[in-house]
Amino acid sequence: IRYAGTHMADLSPDLFDRFAEYLYGQSGIRLQHRKAAALSSRIDRQMKRAGFDDAEAFLRHIRLPAGADDRRRLIDSITIGETSFYRTPQHFDWLSREYLPAMAAAHRRGERPASLKFWSAACSSGAEAYTLAIILSGQTIRMPNWQFSILGTDIADTMIDQARTGRFRVRTLDHVPPAQIRRCFRPCVDRDDWVEISERYRRMVQFERHNLMDSPSRGLMGRHKPFDCVWLRNVLIYFDERSKQTALNNVAESLSPGGYLVIGPSEGIFGIDHPLKKIKPFLYQKP
Repeated sequence: IRYAGTHMADLSPDLFDRFAEYLYGQSGIRLQHRKAAALSSRIDRQMKRAGFDDAEAFLRHIRLPAGADDRRRLIDSITIGETSFYRTPQHFDWLSREYLPAMAAAHRRGERPASLKFWSAACSSGAEAYTLAIILSGQTIRMPNWQFSILGTDIADTMIDQARTGRFRVRTLDHVPPAQIRRCFRPCVDRDDWVEISERYRRMVQFERHNLMDSPSRGLMGRHKPFDCVWLRNVLIYFDERSKQTALNNVAESLSPGGYLVIGPSEGIFGIDHPLKKIKPFLYQKP
């Protein structure tokens, strides 16, 4: 495939299908033929970085243990990185006005401990996880001496690395009130139009790599679960039905009894077999 005189990886329909099927098995993301040009470009870029000039040989390479780093970089390149603070504000309104007051009341009745564990799944560069940190840090009057834990995970190493820096483009703050911007962020001295979140909030969040296709019983999830509230937004739209079912069942396993799942407005999980009960269009609960 050629664009603007630049040679891209020449993917036959069969080779595209083999790349797509392999990446699907690794990430759960189903790549469409209409995206063949974009995938070819990304494969070409990663091939050159790894020192390959043949797509067939590169596919064999990333299937091997020795190609793990190049496989991760290719998966990074096909994932979506769009993010912003307070994205879909009604979800955070539910958190502040309904969920947290209900948890505080349950604690006063002796029905739960003074602690909550949150998981921001497919967190991209971390804006969602840090939004949770900002909201939770403002609960000192309503929920004094509570312990809050926030885990942000993504399949892309580049996203996790960026999230740990706590640095964001100014445009990601469009939904943040000006007073909160002044309190929670500061300009980056070395990058125009970028801000850095305050250390107070960075300390509240832990970021790790995790694949939603992996069972939560192993490794990272085995150490962190169960969670009281999982946020899985704007990622299932890139999955097919089988991947959605796997991800939802894994999330359900990671939730504590009575725990909640918050999904994005267009995730399309109607008809998917999972054990969670629908509470609102964006909200599900584990029985």
